[in-house]
Amino acid sequence: MDGPDMLFTKQAADLTGYNHTTISNWATNGKIQAVNYYGKNLISKESLPEYLASPEGQRIARPSQKHQEIMESFIEREQQSDMGFGLMPLC
Repeated sequence: MDGPDMLFTKQAADLTGYNHTTISNWATNGKIQAVNYYGKNLISKESLPEYLASPEGQRIARPSQKHQEIMESFIEREQQSDMGFGLMPLC
């Protein structure tokens, strides 16, 4: 993703397809990284896909259409790469 490293809540909501209240709740609950900047949350752009791709993020009962599209695109890219999705040990 291009652009700034930090996003306002509305930008994060537009990017992920979730309501700005949901994004704010994730920040408040520590699911994504955020800082308060003059009374507004700035969300770490890096923490959004990390959370959405995490096991907890994958258990979201009603994932947004954008979330589903992001994951489908990610899986497709991984399957087309030489790495082979899920084949590399992490330790």
